[in-house]
Amino acid sequence: MGKRRTITYTLSDGKKVTCREISKLLGITETAARHRLNHSDDPQVIYKPYSRKNGGPIRVIDRTIGTKKNKEHEPTKDEELWKLVMQMGVKK
Repeated sequence: MGKRRTITYTLSDGKKVTCREISKLLGITETAARHRLNHSDDPQVIYKPYSRKNGGPIRVIDRTIGTKKNKEHEPTKDEELWKLVMQMGVKK
């Protein structure tokens, strides 16, 4: 296989950086670093610390809290029967 094509971005102060350098320095994903570099060449915007309040890895955990099913929810007899009927139809 050939080498990967690595795009270097030139900032307004003349410094050349890559997405991987920014992501390792700030602790963000390479996609987030690429987004910053595509939208601005200002070093203050690019090197701005990332806030978990605006997004990040915690979102996956937050989505499970907002679901309609509660952890204490116990299936009723009708739900159990319905699941059994649906499984019988699949196992032909």
